[in-house]
Amino acid sequence: TLVGSDAYPPYARPPLSKQLLAGAITHEKTFLRPASYYPEAEIDLRLGCTVAAIDRAAQRLELEAGGTIPYDRLLLTTGARARQLTLPGGKGPRVFYLRDIDDALALRERLQEGVTLAVIGAGFIGLEVAATARKRGAQVIVLELAPQPLGRVAAPEIGAFLGTLHRQKGVELRTGVKVTSIEDMGDRQRIAIDGAEPVF
Repeated sequence: TLVGSDAYPPYARPPLSKQLLAGAITHEKTFLRPASYYPEAEIDLRLGCTVAAIDRAAQRLELEAGGTIPYDRLLLTTGARARQLTLPGGKGPRVFYLRDIDDALALRERLQEGVTLAVIGAGFIGLEVAATARKRGAQVIVLELAPQPLGRVAAPEIGAFLGTLHRQKGVELRTGVKVTSIEDMGDRQRIAIDGAEPVF
């Protein structure tokens, strides 16, 4: 039995910020196996299901929606969650996080010619989203706290190279900037930056 809060069978995540976000593939193309595989392999998929507690003594999972699932052996494969912004406005209706298929589809709906997208963070996912959004005709501003992209995960030369490449493709990349709040102004978002003019 495979239990997960996702509404979809297991899928590859790298295409979410690239091909799926670009509209080059359907979300079904990210699936690791066709739906028919799971019953044939005797795998019971419990999709859209969240475990609330583990009763180790009774060897059962207690589900958030009610009910239990017994087990002989339990493997925890929880993965990671998207890091949420802890600043004011970080959970607004026009603030998107990219973690799953639904996130990618919701963001893709908004990425149209002439739309301005601000990306907070110039890590791998942020840069991939920026590149994909530019290809879809959006104006893109990337705001990064570090002096250059990929500052925590790559050599300075790689970050500098990718920064130059994104600028050449029309991405406005601002490094060394600290976002302090996001405010919904009705027809646009106002992103306040410490010690600098806000971004609209």
